[in-house]
Parts: sequence; structure tokens; C-alpha cells
Amino acid sequence: MDHNLKIKSIKSSFKISSAKVSEGNYLGRPAAYNLFYTYTIDSISYKNLNSEISIHRDYIAYFLGKEFPVIYSTKHPKRSMLLVFPENFEYWGLPFPDSLQWVIKYHDVY
Repeated sequence: MDHNLKIKSIKSSFKISSAKVSEGNYLGRPAAYNLFYTYTIDSISYKNLNSEISIHRDYIAYFLGKEFPVIYSTKHPKRSMLLVFPENFEYWGLPFPDSLQWVIKYHDVY
């Protein structure tokens, strides 16, 4: 799916729910992972991915099985983005929750 279309769709009408990280796919570059996550909206389960999350490969295990906020389009719930790091929340104008402070030490900004 076109990234810009996804962003536009979410911005037009969104809600926030919770998603569970199910797997991480190393992209072969320093600190570059795709995180696959699942979430349920109106009894329908969705599996999606966030591309190129900046996590050092030695730390990916800390994210697997964990729950994070997910922002999704109310019109097209499959269109979503996982909110993990402070800049993800900042992009959407949302406050970074205290409950996620632990992720900052695993964030690899390159």
C-alpha cells in the first residue's frame, strides 16, 4: 500500500487501540527492522507491519510479544501505524506515554 495514502487515510479519521508485536524482520541494514503486529477492531483481527523501525538487532527480542498503541483509520482499519518511539507519537501530535519510557534505551537513531 502506498505510504502517503495510508497516512492520509489515518489523518482523515483515526482512533487508537492496542497491538501486539508478533515478529521482527531484520532488513540487513544497521537498526532497520520491519515489525509485524496484530490488533483487533470490531471483532476483526488485522496483521500489519511498520517498516524500518530503528531498533538495534541485539534488542529486537525485547519488543516481541509486547503491546503498543496503534493508530488506525476508522474508515479503513487495515491502514494503521504502530506507535513505539517518541517521534512516532510526536508525528501524530500525541503525548509519549510514561509506560513506554523503557523503549528509549533500545532505540537506535543512526
